[in-house]
Amino acid sequence: MTNTYGLCFYLLLASCGIKVVVSCMCMPIHPQNVFCKTEFIIKARILSKEIIKVNYTDENLLNLDILISHHVVYKILIKSVLKNAKSSYQFNLQQIHSLYTPAVESSCGIRLEIGKPYLLTGKFDNTKLQMSFCDFHMKWHHLTNEIIKGIGGKYDCACQVTNCMNGYCEKKNSCKWNISWDKPFEDCVYKHLTCGKSYEKCRWSKNSSYKQCLLEEKFLSFP
Repeated sequence: MTNTYGLCFYLLLASCGIKVVVSCMCMPIHPQNVFCKTEFIIKARILSKEIIKVNYTDENLLNLDILISHHVVYKILIKSVLKNAKSSYQFNLQQIHSLYTPAVESSCGIRLEIGKPYLLTGKFDNTKLQMSFCDFHMKWHHLTNEIIKGIGGKYDCACQVTNCMNGYCEKKNSCKWNISWDKPFEDCVYKHLTCGKSYEKCRWSKNSSYKQCLLEEKFLSFP
């Protein structure tokens, strides 16, 4: 399912005869916020992929110089369902499912490695499973213990993780995550911390793996 506002913007430019260059940009999001906001979370093995053409009828959309009219369909075998926000959709673990994503990375398409198990999140488009680059997708063996515990039920959706950049935070009553464009977003907070209620306030739950990660980051930062 294409982003409605972005699509309208592309159509406006195309109708004016302006060549459109599309790029994908996602705001950093902590795994806890992903878990609480996404519509489905699954552990799945990637079996195969194919590119299909989407039959858009709008002439302006078809004139765009991008492969927005194509999707990659991944065939996946679901090992477990960790979240399903759509009660009318039933995941059958005995069947092969189809996962849809844009065909090119500039349109926020994702590339998944055939044969590997992943943690995948996304949205429903009627009966289709949809994913974009901005959704969480990580090989299962790259997950930290805290992320696995979090998606298993430790993440507290009554608390939110808010992004803070250059001293500005989006929300006040939440766990603050200091990020910067000049360093990787998948830092120790991303990998090892969960946000939960403590004395009526949302606070980070720190642990030994987080402290070890900080020591490793400090060691690697030495010249």
